[in-house]
Amino acid sequence: MFKHTLYILLILLMSAIHFSALSQDIHFSQFLASPLTLSPGATGHFNGDYRIAANHRTQWRSVTIPYQTFGGSFDMRSAFNVQNLGTGVAIYNDKAGDSEFSTLMANLSASYTIPITNDSLHYLTAGFQAGVSQRSINYNRLYFDNQYNGIRYDPNLANGESFNREGYVKMNLNSGLAWTFTPKHRTRIMLGLTIFNLTKPKQTFFNDPSIKLDRRVALFGSAQIPIAEKIDVLPAIHVMSQGKYKEYIAGSNLRYVLQNEFWKYRAIYAGAFLRARDAGYIVVGMEYNDLNVGVSYDINTSGLRPASNGRGGLELSLIYIFRKFEQFKTRHKACPTYI
Repeated sequence: MFKHTLYILLILLMSAIHFSALSQDIHFSQFLASPLTLSPGATGHFNGDYRIAANHRTQWRSVTIPYQTFGGSFDMRSAFNVQNLGTGVAIYNDKAGDSEFSTLMANLSASYTIPITNDSLHYLTAGFQAGVSQRSINYNRLYFDNQYNGIRYDPNLANGESFNREGYVKMNLNSGLAWTFTPKHRTRIMLGLTIFNLTKPKQTFFNDPSIKLDRRVALFGSAQIPIAEKIDVLPAIHVMSQGKYKEYIAGSNLRYVLQNEFWKYRAIYAGAFLRARDAGYIVVGMEYNDLNVGVSYDINTSGLRPASNGRGGLELSLIYIFRKFEQFKTRHKACPTYI
């Protein structure tokens, strides 16, 4: 079963490299380091009690005003003392380009995990996510043809455009499934399916109800495979489709375990990924007990390369897991009364 599943993951990896396109929605290169934007099915999907994640991405600094994305999430396992119930909250803000086009999102997530085999090696997690997104644009930062007086640009001239609004709010409804297989120590496979924008909400700065946000379907997979006593291979894929836009990411990290003792874990990792016909990026990071810090850099390979000089985006990620420790009472043997 393990070999069969591994073959499927490797086939998806190789297939993803041969396709290409661009994605419409905001994304993180280190997609596994942003669990609640990856899938509602990733809510509470970790070994611990509480988890915080933070992400920051800066892109296209060499081309225009840089695109900035900040994200953060908090989730927990066995919420409200309900076994296998995961809950969480995710917030991120994105600001893009000269117009300061901004997206502020806040989502609440819930998931439930059930074993699907008696040996407890296979688990299925179903998740649901609901929230709101607010989008805005600053028209005063844009330039229009009517504002050129024949000699130079004059910001005091009317732009000749008619705008209905500078912002709007839409609902977010997403759902996801994640399957996890853990056949032995240090070996783990996860595959997931997520559907974003279930209701196809209206998204427009004009009074046109026909302009809606397409559903985004995402498939993701990851694995942890030990190849030596202290070395793990960590392949991962992420395939997304939204309307006419598609995105395919594939690659792998290699992790070297420096120390693995009781309450003392140290490891470093590095790897490379390909976002087909858009960019390749490298990743380096470290794991220190329950802290995971990663840094990645995109190297642009698309048609924008002459303007970007190959420089894409710098991304930072941080995940920290909290664990509750039970206090163990020391039992003392009672002294006999006859002593």
